Amino acid sequence: MELKRNYKLYAFVGFLFIIVGIFLYVISPFLVAILLAIFLYLLTLPVFRFVRKFLKNDTISAIFMCLTMIIIILIPIAFLLGEIVDQAINVGVKASKNIEALVELPSQCEGNSSTACNVINTLESFVGHLDIQKFSLRFEEIGGWILEKSTHLVIGFTAVIIDILVMIVTLFFLYRDGISFGRRADRLIPLQKDYWEAIKRQINDIVQGMIYGSFVTALIEGILGGLLFWIFGVDNPIFWGAMMGILAFIPIIGASLVFIPMSLTVMVDGNLLLGILLLVLQSSHVIYTEYWLKPKLIGEKVGVHSLIMFFSLFGGVVVFGPIGIIIGPLTAALLVAFLRIYTIEFG
Repeated sequence: MELKRNYKLYAFVGFLFIIVGIFLYVISPFLVAILLAIFLYLLTLPVFRFVRKFLKNDTISAIFMCLTMIIIILIPIAFLLGEIVDQAINVGVKASKNIEALVELPSQCEGNSSTACNVINTLESFVGHLDIQKFSLRFEEIGGWILEKSTHLVIGFTAVIIDILVMIVTLFFLYRDGISFGRRADRLIPLQKDYWEAIKRQINDIVQGMIYGSFVTALIEGILGGLLFWIFGVDNPIFWGAMMGILAFIPIIGASLVFIPMSLTVMVDGNLLLGILLLVLQSSHVIYTEYWLKPKLIGEKVGVHSLIMFFSLFGGVVVFGPIGIIIGPLTAALLVAFLRIYTIEFG
């Protein structure tokens, strides 16, 4: 009888795992948006509780919070990303035009004493005939690649808009029904109450730590980025520095969406060495803040060693993509919490 009961239990658990796996596969196209919604919900939960005290209604409070999120976060980000796309497309178009002019230049240099023709004649005197046609074709390929990637970026906005809509809808239901979801989770988790509370505290700590680390690093990247733009004579350095700071919240690639197109713009405008130097300096401080400072700040806030946080942050990105910036540290924090429980029980 005992064996039969165990068999039924194992069969039930097996079917449960299969159903959960199928369900996760079904929602996998929207998993990133859902996880981001959960992350934002945990982050803004104190604000929601404050709003609910005044509005006295969960549904109205949830609608108010979602509209606030759209106005404060999503609309500015959409505007800034649109500016970046325009800048990237302009770089591609300008590069293509400059390359076309470069290809036509040798045929126009006979009897011409312009600076560009003097440079070409000087080079030819040292290296012989300068096959600028072949040389230019290589750069034309690069310019075409830049333009193609810019176009793909525009097309990709459709998927981003869908993810944003899914995230907002998920946020609404989390705000409205999050408390009941939490109570059901408390009943389903097969752990002692104090252990489960410790795990929830660890999850809250990792969320707060990631926000703290992200704010500090975004501030640094924005200030240093704007300062470098100003030093190198880029137009509107304060605006582009602010864009770097805001987009630094996007894992790994955020700030690069600004400084790479701007560096290419400097190169295309004829200042090749300055553009390369700007690219190197911007990359250096972003790598420092993203790969060293951010893991250190988050690790100190959560009580996890910086090395573990480093591997969880960037290992998560490698395995899961951009959403890994959340999944990785969260997994590390849960591992530490379970190891502490294990130490209490069996240490």
